[in-house]
Amino acid sequence: RKIAKKVIDKHPRLEEVTFVFPNRRAIVFFRKHLGTMLRKPAFGPTMLTIEENIKGFSTVQVPDKLELVYRLYKAYVATVNSKEAFDRFYYWGEMLLRDFEEIDKYLVNAEMLFRDLSHQKELDATFDYLTDEQKKFLLDFWGNFDAHKTENRKKFLEVWKHLFDVYTNFRLQLTSEGLAYEGMVHREVAESVLKGETIRKGSEIFVGFNALTKAEEVILAHAVAGGATVYWDV
Repeated sequence: RKIAKKVIDKHPRLEEVTFVFPNRRAIVFFRKHLGTMLRKPAFGPTMLTIEENIKGFSTVQVPDKLELVYRLYKAYVATVNSKEAFDRFYYWGEMLLRDFEEIDKYLVNAEMLFRDLSHQKELDATFDYLTDEQKKFLLDFWGNFDAHKTENRKKFLEVWKHLFDVYTNFRLQLTSEGLAYEGMVHREVAESVLKGETIRKGSEIFVGFNALTKAEEVILAHAVAGGATVYWDV
């Protein structure tokens, strides 16, 4: 309500303003308050979720979740040479897709993430910036798998060894068809910004954000540098 009042006072031509919200629910309530404050007919502003805003800077299409999980299944089967049925894969494939989303939204180096860190030499060579305590924690975690290799742990390690290849092949398959999952879109747009590209025209008003992914941080900072306004939820 407070922001709706500020916007009406500051922007006489609401149709020229673009608002970006964390989710659709926030848009519903904002539109309601804005409508009650207008004293004459007016064209409404553009109101987008953060997902819609970021996707506007990319040309790829995002399929629905079922199609994405099925495409991930095909990439997994081809990469691992597995005969697992899709109905058995679906449950954990859905979790794997969520993990890939997080990896990209937080701009994580997937190759580093999916390393097998059960050997001190590998750990020292790759993660020399970690403290001794952090290295010990990782060695203990991975060493526990070697020391107590149950059937489930063997399966986990076998899948883990292939995850970076699955991640890479899945992304390549989607890219070749002009498709992506949301995290891929976020990473693509954020990396364009980090390369120095200008991805926006005009300015937006971001409303109600209090926790950002790394990709959102990069994109929002770029927007603010270009004149965007942010009303934080703090």
